[in-house]
Amino acid sequence: MKSKLLIISILIIGIIQNLVASDFIFSVKGNKTYLNEKEILVAGLRCSNALYSQKSTKELIKHLDEYASYGVNTAEMVRAAKPYIESEGTPKNAPGEYWGKYSKAPPLENYINIGIYTEEMKANQIESTKMHFENGWGYMCASTWLQCVDPHGPNSNPGGDGSDDNPGIRWWLEALKEIQGEYVAE
Repeated sequence: MKSKLLIISILIIGIIQNLVASDFIFSVKGNKTYLNEKEILVAGLRCSNALYSQKSTKELIKHLDEYASYGVNTAEMVRAAKPYIESEGTPKNAPGEYWGKYSKAPPLENYINIGIYTEEMKANQIESTKMHFENGWGYMCASTWLQCVDPHGPNSNPGGDGSDDNPGIRWWLEALKEIQGEYVAE
């Protein structure tokens, strides 16, 4: 079965993979998000470099079914509105801040520690994901793994367990699947 994955952008909201966008209406009421008038808790990934090239876009599309199997229902290409969706979900305990010294070093041309997480960072991000969901808010994992540029990315495949030898975000996807279950569009 083909998965359906919602892509949120600033100007448009489109549905991809065998769907016609007019069949789906995304809306916000108060601090809740809805798809076709049914409340939807956003569980997604921030893939800001997925539109970097035609190749990187095709690579992301190739992995959408796999992401949905982990419970992902949204992929963000640009920043979504807050507070009802945390669209830049990162570990809050990364040494030197995740998007600071942990991920960048002069001359700042690309990221360092791409897709690498300590066990403490993983636990922190998983707990943050759970907290957002328990409060009825969406959560989107943002990662150097997804957002780095050539020659190290962009990486649309999930990668691995976040270790030095097996970098990636699969560890978060596995936690998401345990929390949410597989995403199946209705």
